[in-house]
Amino acid sequence: MRGPRSYHSGDNSSKKMKPIQKTANHNKKKSLLTGVFLRYKEADDIAKVSVALPEPTPYWGRIHEVKASLENISNLIPQALREGAESWLILYRSDMPQELLILPFPDPISGYHGREYYNQMGKKSDPGFPLFELIRGRSEWSAVRGYNNLKGDEEPWWPRPIPTRFQLLKINVPVDSLLDLHNSHQRDEGHREIVYKFREVSQRIKIKREEMIASVLIAENNFQKDELFLKFDEYIVEENTILFEDIQNKVKNKVTTPAIINRFEDIIDNETKIFLISAKTVEQFAREHLNDEFDFSLPGSGLWKAIERELNLSIVWYLRRCHGVVDKDPWVSIKNPSVGIMIKTRGRPVNLNDQEKGKNHLLKGIMLGNFRYMLLSSDSNGICDELRKFLDTGWLKFVAGKTEDSLPLIIKQIAELRNKGAHISSMTQIQFEQLDDLILSPYKKPHESNLGKILHIKQNIFSYFSEIEDS
Repeated sequence: MRGPRSYHSGDNSSKKMKPIQKTANHNKKKSLLTGVFLRYKEADDIAKVSVALPEPTPYWGRIHEVKASLENISNLIPQALREGAESWLILYRSDMPQELLILPFPDPISGYHGREYYNQMGKKSDPGFPLFELIRGRSEWSAVRGYNNLKGDEEPWWPRPIPTRFQLLKINVPVDSLLDLHNSHQRDEGHREIVYKFREVSQRIKIKREEMIASVLIAENNFQKDELFLKFDEYIVEENTILFEDIQNKVKNKVTTPAIINRFEDIIDNETKIFLISAKTVEQFAREHLNDEFDFSLPGSGLWKAIERELNLSIVWYLRRCHGVVDKDPWVSIKNPSVGIMIKTRGRPVNLNDQEKGKNHLLKGIMLGNFRYMLLSSDSNGICDELRKFLDTGWLKFVAGKTEDSLPLIIKQIAELRNKGAHISSMTQIQFEQLDDLILSPYKKPHESNLGKILHIKQNIFSYFSEIEDS
C-alpha cells in the first residue's frame, strides 16, 4: 500500500481510551408488508394475485401496480426470474425497504396449487399461491416474523408444492429508482456509455485475474506471491477509480459519501476518503444498472484498501514509532534500509522497516495477512505491552483478542472475502455486502463500525504522542 502521507495532530483527550459503548435498539414504528406488482400490459395475473393477497390486516400495506419495460426489468429482476415470466410481485417490509422478495408469474415449475380461498360470501375463489401462506403465516404473525421465515437458518415450514422460483434481493436505493418510474425516458448517451464501460472493465478484470493466478502458480516463494497479489489489488483500485471519475463527470447527484467520512472528517486520511467514496459510488451505480452482470471486487477493493491503509496509519505507525523506525510521518523511515526491525509471528517474521527500492526511505504498507499474524502473537512479541500504554482492557481485547468480534478474526474474514471474491474469482453482490458489513457496518452508527473503531484508536494514538511531546 503506497500513496500520499498525512499526519493529524488529534485532540487532547485522555491517554487511556474510553470503554466501548453499547447502544440499545428501539423499534418505534410498526412494520408493514407492501410492494409493487410489475407486469407487462398483456399479463392478466393481477386478478389472481389480488385474490391470493390477504384482506387488509395490521401488517399488510398497499401493493402498487406498475407497467413493466425491458429497462426497469433489467435494472431490478434477477436473470433467473425473467425466463417465462410475464409479471413479478415485489414485496418488502416498510422498516426494511432495502430487502426485496421477488416472485415471478406464471411459475409453471411449482404451479399455483395452494389451499383454496373463499370470499366473504363463502364462494370458492381462484386458487391461491403457496408462498403467500408462508409469507403471511398465521393471523397472529407480524410482517417481521412472516417475512423472516424465508431467511431463517433452520428449514422453515413450507407449503406444498414448494415454490421454487423466488429470490431475496438486497438493495441500497429506493425501488422507485431501480424501476426508474419517473425518468426512464431521460437517460442520456453519457449514462449508457458508463454502463457499457462497467461491463468492459469487468471483463478486463477477469482476464487480468486469470493472468495473475497463472503467475502465482509458478511463483518461487511467498514474497513473489504477495507482490503479485499487491499489483493485482492496485490494478483493481485503478480501474475502480476510472469508473468513479466517469460517474462523477457524467452523471449528476450520483456520488455517495459514507457517513463515516463526516463523523471522522479530521482524522480519516484523504486517500482513505477516496477509497470509500469511489467504492460506495461505483457499488450503488452497479446495483441500479447492472444487477448480476458486474464484478463487485472493483468497489470491494476500495473497502479493503481503506481499512488496510488506516491500520497502517494507526497501529502500524504506532509500532514503527515505538521501534524507532519512523517519526511523525508514517511512511518515511529514519533508518537505513539494510536494518531489519523484525516482529516475530507464528509464521514468517514481519519487517517494520521494509522499504520500497529506490524510493528514498518510503516504507511499504503492512498487508492485512501480515498484520493479523503480528496480532495473533502479540502476547509473546511485545505488541501487547506497547498497546497497553494507551489502550484499556476493553480496547486491548478488541485489537489483540481471540473472540469473533476481535480485530484478528475480523481481518481474517475480510481477507477470506477478498481472496475468494477477488483473487480467485469475481466478487458477487452478496460477497460485497458481507465485506461492507464487516468494514462499514451500514446499519450501525459510524463509530460503532470496525473501521470506526480503528479511526477512534488512531485518534487516541495522536493524542498519546501529543501528550508525550508536551510533557
